[in-house]
Amino acid sequence: MDMTDQAVELYYGARRGDVREVQRFALRRFPPARRALGAHFLAGASGAGATVLAGLVIPPHPARGLPPAALIRVAVAVGLLGSLVALWRGGRRMYAWASEYPEYRCVVSAAGTANHRPDGTSAVYGWDACAAWAETPNLFVFVYANGRDLGWIPKRAALVPEDLERLRGLLDRNLTRAG
Repeated sequence: MDMTDQAVELYYGARRGDVREVQRFALRRFPPARRALGAHFLAGASGAGATVLAGLVIPPHPARGLPPAALIRVAVAVGLLGSLVALWRGGRRMYAWASEYPEYRCVVSAAGTANHRPDGTSAVYGWDACAAWAETPNLFVFVYANGRDLGWIPKRAALVPEDLERLRGLLDRNLTRAG
């Protein structure tokens, strides 16, 4: 019996490790995430950069001020701190959204994905809503068609190992692999 087009039913709850893995994927292989993080770095560094310029234009008093090289280091450190804070806040928002419900039931079929929540609501996406998919060690990651958003399904959601193979088959037939 051919079961390649049969729907795959998955059950999972959100974990913080999932969010970290999606963020790692995004930073390594998803250009919009790298651009956003770079923008956070530049915003933090430019604010500190204004301080650097002010320090160069108005030289600090030798007994009280920082030398220009130290001000540049401060600007870079503030930029890096801004990037880390942006990652941390983004991860918190993703986890807060995903952990809204204790368990999800996701059905992946030839038509697309349907994510059912315990309160009776569901989010249904056809394959045209996704542009590509990728696989990480613990997740299946979806790149949505808008090019900015990512979704994921943990591999632990599969009831049996054969479900993972069927899911890969469904994804390969309906989407392109990212990276």
